[in-house]
Amino acid sequence: MFHLKRCRFPLKNPSKAQLPGILASILALSASVAHADPDIIKPTAGETVCIKVFVEGQAKVRDGLRLGVLVQPRGFGNNYWPQNWPVVRQSGKWDTLTFIGNNTDQGLQFRVVAAYFYPAAQAKIKKYFDDGKRTGDWRPIPFPQPAAPNLDEVTVVRGNC
Repeated sequence: MFHLKRCRFPLKNPSKAQLPGILASILALSASVAHADPDIIKPTAGETVCIKVFVEGQAKVRDGLRLGVLVQPRGFGNNYWPQNWPVVRQSGKWDTLTFIGNNTDQGLQFRVVAAYFYPAAQAKIKKYFDDGKRTGDWRPIPFPQPAAPNLDEVTVVRGNC
């Protein structure tokens, strides 16, 4: 997902002679546009996915912060299911195996959210996993306080698979 604040081209009806310059400007602009941080690349918005899906993206390695991915069925308030911690490689690419609902959730929409978390929020997510492994209780938790307002999300549809 790319974010542009403003993109203006003053020419309404460019001539053929102006097109190469305009194309070069567009290519230069697109090369300079940064990805959102973090950025979910796969799955894409509206995509139908199976119960297990690899969520992939791009992010920066940030000292003291950890990238997390959480899933929420649409209309579930502030209740989210944390997913496996993605590992952000030096290249900025990341992925994590993510679980979208259960066998009775075909056709439902789910939000997949990627955000950075400070150690206090990381501890809440770690507690979720520790408690779930110990008790088998995997109830959702309120969305932990993200480290920054910038996060990325996509809405996917749970398929019949």
